[in-house]
Amino acid sequence: MRLLVEQFRSELVVDALRQIRPTLGGLVPTMIIDLLAMPGVGPPDFASLRTVVGGATAVDPALILDMEAKPGVTVIGAYGQSEGPAMIASSLEDSVDVRMRTLGRCLAGRDFCTRDRSGAIVRVDAEGELCVRGPLTMSGYLRPDGSIDPAVDAGGWRGTGDLCTMTADGVITFKGRIREVVIRGGLKRPGASSCWRLSGGGAGSGCNIGCMDWVRTTDGPSPRRRICSP
Repeated sequence: MRLLVEQFRSELVVDALRQIRPTLGGLVPTMIIDLLAMPGVGPPDFASLRTVVGGATAVDPALILDMEAKPGVTVIGAYGQSEGPAMIASSLEDSVDVRMRTLGRCLAGRDFCTRDRSGAIVRVDAEGELCVRGPLTMSGYLRPDGSIDPAVDAGGWRGTGDLCTMTADGVITFKGRIREVVIRGGLKRPGASSCWRLSGGGAGSGCNIGCMDWVRTTDGPSPRRRICSP
């Protein structure tokens, strides 16, 4: 049996968990956060779940631990785009570290590589743009005049726009998005710096917001930081 919720509302999903007792759920991180924060929701409500598939964005390892604190629940990740769905996933057989801190392994049927800004393939474990090619990758975007704006290069590779590393056995770790890299004495990722600054304690959450710097436009966006107390 498959149950699709037309529009996500925490109370609807909790009702489904209580009444239908599904064994597998597909939830993005914000949905998991909302469910765990609902008053009156506890471990018995998740008793039927065996697997939660998360994705759509990088999943905080602490959130995975919170979800797996429910007896019997295992969280696995999935990664894809509209232009190239279902590229990468972790599995129930993967270690906790792989499931918590990586996107998982490349799925069969396509080729993957990580490339630098010049287009050269980088070495194993080095950071580069994740690129994919294969039959499940879209060829291009339809223009108003009926022509196709290619979504792949001459070699058939599509750049995802995501910075990743790849191990020798195909485990992919997400590092950030190219468009969010800030150029200030080197390449800085707002997400990474936020996590580093918040790990010391004292703040509940925070984010870096890229804003156009009208003084130094050639250097890219200038970050503005917001920090929220607990």
